Amino acid sequence: MEEQRTQFYLNLVAALLDCPSNQQVMDILTANSCWIDEGFLTVIEQVADNMVCVGRNYTASWLLCLRNELAACLRKQVTHEELDLYDTFLVEVLEAIQKNTNTQVAYLLLVANQDKLNDRLADVLQAWATDVLPLMEEIAGLYTAQTIVDFSNLMKGLELGSLEINIELAIIGYQVVTTLMTRDRFPYQWGIIQNNLGLAYSDRIRGSLAQNRELAIYYHTQALESHTRANFPFDWARGQSNLGLAYSERIFGQKADNLELAIECYQQALLENIRSHFPELWARTQNHLGIAYSKRVCGQKAENVELAIYYYKQALLEYTLSSYPQMWAAMQNNLGNAYCERNSGNKADNLEIAIECYQQALQQYTRERFPETWAKTQNHLGIAFCERLYGSVADNLERAIKYFNQALQEYTRSRFPYEWAQVQNHFGIAYSQRICSERTDNLELAIHYHTQALQEYTRVRFPSEWAKTQHYLGNVFCQRLRGKQTENLLQAIHYFHQALLEYTHQSFPYEWAKIQNDLGNTYRRLQYNADAVKAFKSALSIYTPTTFPLESLVCGRNLGDTAFANQMWAEAIEGFADAIEAFESSPSWVTSQLRQHPVFQNPSDMYDKIAQSCINGERSGQVFRYQYQECFGSRPIVNLLANFDPDQEISPQILFPKENEKKVEGWDLNKN
Repeated sequence: MEEQRTQFYLNLVAALLDCPSNQQVMDILTANSCWIDEGFLTVIEQVADNMVCVGRNYTASWLLCLRNELAACLRKQVTHEELDLYDTFLVEVLEAIQKNTNTQVAYLLLVANQDKLNDRLADVLQAWATDVLPLMEEIAGLYTAQTIVDFSNLMKGLELGSLEINIELAIIGYQVVTTLMTRDRFPYQWGIIQNNLGLAYSDRIRGSLAQNRELAIYYHTQALESHTRANFPFDWARGQSNLGLAYSERIFGQKADNLELAIECYQQALLENIRSHFPELWARTQNHLGIAYSKRVCGQKAENVELAIYYYKQALLEYTLSSYPQMWAAMQNNLGNAYCERNSGNKADNLEIAIECYQQALQQYTRERFPETWAKTQNHLGIAFCERLYGSVADNLERAIKYFNQALQEYTRSRFPYEWAQVQNHFGIAYSQRICSERTDNLELAIHYHTQALQEYTRVRFPSEWAKTQHYLGNVFCQRLRGKQTENLLQAIHYFHQALLEYTHQSFPYEWAKIQNDLGNTYRRLQYNADAVKAFKSALSIYTPTTFPLESLVCGRNLGDTAFANQMWAEAIEGFADAIEAFESSPSWVTSQLRQHPVFQNPSDMYDKIAQSCINGERSGQVFRYQYQECFGSRPIVNLLANFDPDQEISPQILFPKENEKKVEGWDLNKN
């Protein structure tokens, strides 16, 4: 019976979408008024969400407006006394906004009537505006419409009561006034409202997060159709910046493409947001560019981080401590994040700079004044101490755990579920590395914290974070000491494959490759050597020597060593070839700290093994590219080649062709 009712709802929505005019829509709704209930409203929302998924954002917007109007009609089921109470309160608030240039009086009314900030008020607002605005004279109607816009602005920024309801009230207010302030008659005002709707949908809690972001992009794009650069340059620049923010937070589509679109929007905004004319907007856009480059997928990661640091420092030219103390602190936080990720320069020093930046930020972000941002900075400090190279590793991890505990004083699960889950994951990372206490117990705690994170990071709501947590769990199960090793490794493989459901080759190439490498190492421990080789080869399709040299060096050696041990000569050559190419370019990217990485130990081993692989695979001609043994004092490669054909002496000219000419004086090629 329930399925039949749902199907009727869907058929009714389809009939409404086929209507060529509003009159026909009203006729169908009137004929089917007995079916208009909360269930029908839910189906309309679901259909609107589906429209967003296929890019039909205009249809989705129309359906949501219709849903709000029908919800307002359903209020007739409420008693007249309750309706009068809400009507009176709404009119009182709107009059307070009209009579006072600032919103302080209206704000105090909202504070005193928080119990009325609910869905019933949203329905009353929808119905009241729909009934009243068309009956007013044009000037009075426009004046009232602007008051509703001011009310929506107030609700969108209100931190009292339910943030979810506040945003819904703002959205309904913006949508209802567009029936009077149309694009044809009032293009500038209409564009402002579209922009406000975009901002509201960016913050919206109800509905699908991904679909809300799509609607935000839709409304910002609509605003730019009215606010052209030629007619409204300031508003055009603001719209570009807002659209850039929406693209940077977008879930649908490719992350790399979305960030490139965001960067393009910000660069467009800077064409009008010139520092000399609009210093604060200029600084804000510099900050947005810094954030976008810190997340950027395209290009070299090291270069992107350097650009992020550059843009943050540009923003600080205007965001000084004396003029903009809060934004100055925000820049310190962002710089701290960038220095944590920085590969250029001294890694240990970069982390010290990051810690200093976070501590600077806390001068302004006290718990009393900015509890949420204080907690965020505590979390960042915890991450930095997890990675810190100076000082005692054990002490650094204990300090990291202390900072994470501080963050949770504000990041409670009920108030900040996303951030709470984020800190749970960070706890998991810290305990998986912890030196103090028993290693076995620490790893169990790491599993516990990552599992806790999954209570909020569900695949439906936060697919990327869900995948990241699956990856974390896989890594911990690879290290787990409790239980049987084989079972733990198989469980790790399960988590890695779970992560790959979201971390696809196309959408998250770097993360996908990292998991492939982790899978290869896990398969190798289980002696599933063919699977290990396949996984390493997959990772190397992303980890090339030019794009990700360190990762290519590590993964290439993994593939080479695994294949060599199992006499898979072609695959061994392939792996060592990538590793050697990455290694030989290392002077351009390796740091003194990175040089201590285990992968840089005994590099001549790669050359010896690739030569042996070529000989064993009867492909000795392929070895001629790899003739740098004099750098390491290794001679087995020469001996191997010399012995490959006992009847033929191999000359230095064959080993060291002209295009890669090296000094070979003093080498006795026939001497064992």
